[in-house]
Amino acid sequence: MINPQELRIGNRIFNGIVTEIRKDYFIFNDGFADWSSKGFANDTLLPIPITPEILDKIEGFFVDDMNYNPDKNNYCMCVYEETYLHIDSKTGVTRIGNYEHCAHLDDGTVTTTFYIQDTKYLYQLQNLIYSLSGEELTFKTTKHEQK
Repeated sequence: MINPQELRIGNRIFNGIVTEIRKDYFIFNDGFADWSSKGFANDTLLPIPITPEILDKIEGFFVDDMNYNPDKNNYCMCVYEETYLHIDSKTGVTRIGNYEHCAHLDDGTVTTTFYIQDTKYLYQLQNLIYSLSGEELTFKTTKHEQK
């Protein structure tokens, strides 16, 4: 079960979008109706895992081609001027730093980056981006949604 205290209004979960947060539960909308998390079993309200497919749908994220990234798992997003958020879509390892100096050295260390947290779910990424930039994540529209 997702801890309601970790959520913000507008967070996306597998079942819909959070519209209200209470002390012990939250309300979400699935596109048709509002639902209370109190009425669901713990294993049915699921967060959306971070995957390359999810990151590809978010405005501003791009595959990190500058740094060591043979599997194309690392994604970047500018969160403030020259400050970039880097996330590994497989492990959730998240760090922040200057894009040009975020280089892996021959000994495997990374320069001028700071480890932030493991970001494994979309709602965590939404909260992190909002905390760093004061802006909500925006999602790319598909051709189907534009019609």
